[in-house]
Amino acid sequence: MAYGNLALMDGGGIYNENNSIVTNCTVYGNQASSLGGGIYNIDDSAVINSILWKNVGGDAYNSLAGFKFSCFGSASDDDGNFSANPLFVNTSGDMSTWDFHLKNGSPCIDAGTLDGSPLEDMEGNPRPGGDAKICIGAYESPDEYLPDEPEPAKRLYVKPEGNDDADGESWESALKTFKKSIDRTFLSDSSHEIWVAKGTFMEGETINIPGAVMLLGGFEGTETNLEQRDWSISPTIIDGENLRRCITNNGVIDGFHITRGNIDGDGGGIYNLGTVAHCSISDCTAKCGGGIYNHIYGIVNDSVIYNNNSIDQGGGIYNYYEGKVSNCALYDNLSILEGGGIFNSYNGLVSNCSVYGNHGTNNGGGVYNYYGTISHSIIYGNLSNIGGGGVCNYRGMMRNCIINNNQADTKGGGIYNFRATINNCTITDNTSMDSLSSGVYNDSGTISNSISWNNEGGGYPFRFHHGKNRILLL
Repeated sequence: MAYGNLALMDGGGIYNENNSIVTNCTVYGNQASSLGGGIYNIDDSAVINSILWKNVGGDAYNSLAGFKFSCFGSASDDDGNFSANPLFVNTSGDMSTWDFHLKNGSPCIDAGTLDGSPLEDMEGNPRPGGDAKICIGAYESPDEYLPDEPEPAKRLYVKPEGNDDADGESWESALKTFKKSIDRTFLSDSSHEIWVAKGTFMEGETINIPGAVMLLGGFEGTETNLEQRDWSISPTIIDGENLRRCITNNGVIDGFHITRGNIDGDGGGIYNLGTVAHCSISDCTAKCGGGIYNHIYGIVNDSVIYNNNSIDQGGGIYNYYEGKVSNCALYDNLSILEGGGIFNSYNGLVSNCSVYGNHGTNNGGGVYNYYGTISHSIIYGNLSNIGGGGVCNYRGMMRNCIINNNQADTKGGGIYNFRATINNCTITDNTSMDSLSSGVYNDSGTISNSISWNNEGGGYPFRFHHGKNRILLL
């Protein structure tokens, strides 16, 4: 059991590395100044049958790798994981009175796996119990205890003219600031939705969204159900005033316009370890990921990212280590180095996106794809001062994409393909300013089932720079 601890860097409760295994533990109310307020999990380590709840800085870092049959705020209902109030006996008042036994009806009762579980709980009670089942967390419950349906999320309301001394439980008694509403979520173990009315919010500090919180914007301020909101006509704006990052997200942020975030580090608009949906992000600046730094296993979907800048990589988005970006539009973003629209790295996936009008002053005007995958996307009208006007595909995979009307000064007006794979793509009307191929500059890569047509470059007739490669064009 780990509770009430603080780490100045990562892993407030537990730092789990080198193939270690955490089994049947309760990790509660810890804090990390950087990542993994509950558990920082790396190196193919595992977390099984455990409860991670109400930790500041995120319950679980690297939560899709090795987490099974566990309860934590950002859980995605895969591999036996879930997110719900564990229903502890007591977590209020003085810490010495806290009791992490489960109440009857807790969704953590009998929800674990017997595979690899300890033979006893923290008090020496046998596991499994007489019912041949095992609970999640440090304590086994009496056999007569049964799980119930998870408690529904509680709701808080925020609007610009609200009052932070109000209870926040209705539009009429709405709170005024994000900080106060998020602070309120820590007063109980419930999951929360925070509904935010239209208006502009300048909080004076970065907003930190916990794992068990959904921050929902785009409300007029009278709605009674989620389907009534329309974020396109009732914009909720978070303004960083060019002084700070706008959002650090471990939970869900949905239906906001994020603007003027500025940070010397990564993620000017949003540093995301959770889910971003139905948002627009503009006019933000950072070292990497001017608009969004989408960290390990983060999800960005149905959003618009435009007019952002990065000093290094990923003017619009830096998508890192199996992050997923889907159904998004990225345009008019600038990177001083690679990936004007998006820098996609280490098994990151970009799918069903439109990437246009971006500028990378080094390689990859639209996308720099570094060991990642791009699929079912349209990449057009982008510019690179060196190679890969549309895409610099570096040991990555591209499939079912259209690459059109991009421009590079040297290698590959459409694509610079370095030891990478292109499959079922159409590459047309791209331009290179010198002789090194306007359609694809293919350096030891593989291209199959693709069309390169009507690309123009330096007055030379060829469309592919072959070098050492295998090409099949159909």
